Amino acid sequence: MARDVVILKLVTGDEIVCRMDVTFEKGDDIYLDMPLQIQTVQEGGKVGFGMMPWIMAAEDQGFTISENAIITMGTPKHGLESQYLSAVTGLAL
Repeated sequence: MARDVVILKLVTGDEIVCRMDVTFEKGDDIYLDMPLQIQTVQEGGKVGFGMMPWIMAAEDQGFTISENAIITMGTPKHGLESQYLSAVTGLAL
């Protein structure tokens, strides 16, 4: 099953970047592969973002959520997608 890198905004307010199957059927639970939460960070007076594990204490690399937990889904900017893939694979892209 092919998984695309997507950005999700959840009903909790969390903004997640992960890989998932975007061809899910309405009402299906959705599997998030290696989700990372996007956090704003301030460094040297500039605001940027960083990524950290969405669920910090779990050994799992994937999680299933209800479709109802998602407000919206989008395509990440190219730089963010490359940064995410580097973070989860350990490969420099």
